[in-house]
Amino acid sequence: MDGPGPDLLADVLASLPSQTAVLGPTGRVLAVNRAWRRFGAANGADEQRCGPGVDYLAVCEATRGDLRDEAMEVAGGIRRVLSGQTDGWSTDYACWSPQADQWFQLTVVPLQGPEEQDGRPRGAVVAHADITARKLGEVALLHEATHDPLTGLLNRTLLLAELRREVHRSRSDGSDVAVLYLDLDGFKAVNDSLGHRAGDTLLRTTAQRLRAVLRPGDHLARMGGDEFVAVLPGAASGEARRMARRLAEAARQPTELDGMPVSVTASIGIAAPRSATTDPEELLSAADSAMYRAKQRGRARTEVASGDLCARAEQRTEVEGQLVAALATGDLQLFRQPVVDLRDGTYAGGEALVRWFTLDGRLRSPSTYLDLTAHAAVAREVTCAVLTSAAAAAALADRRKDGRRDDGRRDDDGRDDSRDDSSVSVNVALPDLRDPALPDIVRAACRRAGLAPGRLTVEVSEQAVMVEPHRAHRMLAAIRATGARVALDHVGRGRCPPWLLASLPLDEIKLDRSVTAALDRAQGRAVAHGLAVMACDLGLRFVACGVETDEQRHAAAALGIRFGQGWALGPPEPWTVVRATPPER
Repeated sequence: MDGPGPDLLADVLASLPSQTAVLGPTGRVLAVNRAWRRFGAANGADEQRCGPGVDYLAVCEATRGDLRDEAMEVAGGIRRVLSGQTDGWSTDYACWSPQADQWFQLTVVPLQGPEEQDGRPRGAVVAHADITARKLGEVALLHEATHDPLTGLLNRTLLLAELRREVHRSRSDGSDVAVLYLDLDGFKAVNDSLGHRAGDTLLRTTAQRLRAVLRPGDHLARMGGDEFVAVLPGAASGEARRMARRLAEAARQPTELDGMPVSVTASIGIAAPRSATTDPEELLSAADSAMYRAKQRGRARTEVASGDLCARAEQRTEVEGQLVAALATGDLQLFRQPVVDLRDGTYAGGEALVRWFTLDGRLRSPSTYLDLTAHAAVAREVTCAVLTSAAAAAALADRRKDGRRDDGRRDDDGRDDSRDDSSVSVNVALPDLRDPALPDIVRAACRRAGLAPGRLTVEVSEQAVMVEPHRAHRMLAAIRATGARVALDHVGRGRCPPWLLASLPLDEIKLDRSVTAALDRAQGRAVAHGLAVMACDLGLRFVACGVETDEQRHAAAALGIRFGQGWALGPPEPWTVVRATPPER
């Protein structure tokens, strides 16, 4: 059978959608297709500059200006293909034409057919494929991954990248850089009273006003919730303070929501590098700590990170690294404190408590690390490890309760069947409530261990819920959707109003130890009794925490409280080791 004729080959070349040219062995253009000619004509290139007979390599090498390096790279790639050094070469490039900004992928392949005697191909086929749609999609995805979807500002990931770059520049040339951490005072009240839509409008409007105040070259990010961060390159202390005043004034401007003007104020923390070794994360953490100090001192004010705040930020970074190491070495352990039925003293589950032991076996006080890890990047890793370890220990207790060993055989060892060691509660903190992956972490922990989700209770403090009640409500509902139970701890301090408490998706309420300690007084008994009645009406389990004496135990039981937890009922006992959780396959 005869091969395809030259007319057919010419028709194939002409029909190709990519701008395609056939080059001879020296790089001279032998033929081009219609797409090549159309693109050349649209961009002012006549046949003599881009058609047959033109030395394509010479055109590339004659390029000047900003495109020269790119053109020389193309010429080098074509030469490698023509010389037989490679079977193909490709690159992406931008083309800013008068008609439109476009992206192309240039591909060079050897011209197939009988080769020259020296092993070189007969020539090369050069094709320019339009990949503008793909590139625009990539740009959109990159923007989505690095920007806050609500305000369009930078997100934490990109903000940290920009901050690292500015701190590096500061170290190199000695220039100044300042970080301003801003939190909106009163935003929660707006969200609670007017709803999420009004809250989102306020955040978008505030973001626009803050951005308008900043200088060219400054960076602004939304860190989540109602927190914003500005990075000011070249800003010394005085300039940073002036900018803080301008940002506070911008945040204070009224915003019309539901037909009425609404105003909020801003608490701002300022931090600047103290030395050439300042880490960007430490700098951000110092500004965050200064902002919280501003809120503690009355809000609507600015605080500058002092030496102790910077030292605390550095300590937080150090603790984070030590925690990662402790997960690997088994220095983190879970103790389990029982929850007891006050009617008969039987065990009704327990709470897993994290304990950190030093290398010499001494117990490290939780106060030295728990508050320091509240904003640590390692928080998710620790939470995942604790949940997984607790679920595994509870599942093992469940198998032993049924008389089953890990090998499936019966194991009657005279144990006390009145103990319920197969149900456990695990505390999660505010950063966990803000982590959208938390329900998946809970679900995976139960699945790994083979534990029924209803045996695991996720405990969250009343204080953490009240920071962002609506977000917390959604997260608690998502956790319950996994089959796990949800408990609200430290209830009774007056942070959570009764109507909100009744609306939360809960299975259990835990009375704060301060109220339990006050059961010898009428006021304490009134608070405990009121909460116990509410829990009963809502069908929730109610636990009195901090039962340290027999008197408190009897007082709680007299109020009709069925369950208690505390040293008088059973101290925390060693339970299991916490280790880093390997990724699921």
